[in-house]
Amino acid sequence: MGKKLTLFVIIGFWGFQAFAESKEISSNNSFEEIDGNFPANWTINNNLKPGTLQILSESAQDGKNYLMIKNDAKQVFHLYGALIAAAPGDVIRMSVYVKGTGTFRLGVYICNRKNQHIKGIYPEAVKIESSDWQKKDFEITMPCEEFKDKGCVAAIRPVIVVDSNSEINLDNFSGQIEKAATDEINKRG
Repeated sequence: MGKKLTLFVIIGFWGFQAFAESKEISSNNSFEEIDGNFPANWTINNNLKPGTLQILSESAQDGKNYLMIKNDAKQVFHLYGALIAAAPGDVIRMSVYVKGTGTFRLGVYICNRKNQHIKGIYPEAVKIESSDWQKKDFEITMPCEEFKDKGCVAAIRPVIVVDSNSEINLDNFSGQIEKAATDEINKRG
């Protein structure tokens, strides 16, 4: 009895740190693929269209292209990526190289099983005042609760948010989804 209890306590203690698998978020991460005048697999939120997006080539951090988002409007600018399967309890780790002036963040749009938008989660904004590329990291844990009549987390879209009065250059986005080890861990809040 004592051995079983000890084993249960160890599994319970380490359970929140264990992950079954890690999946790369891949969606034209260095903005090399262009569709018209826009980075392939990335979309501007139609409800939030302030500012301008340009694809530039001189002095990219990685590859030949990078994005410049200039936002002089009073709203924020949202650029989101492709839909990726996720679940409650998953940990999303993302990074991007940036330079410029202003504030930005990497976040996620949470979608349900019908791929309907539930809500956005955006960590605290990071202030940039640099002409040199800097790597910035963000981490988000998917919520475990149901969202009223919309359901729970089934997928995410990575989103780049550029605040007003900002001119931010971005390149070499990367991210991973670390899947929670068991359904039991996913159910914990």
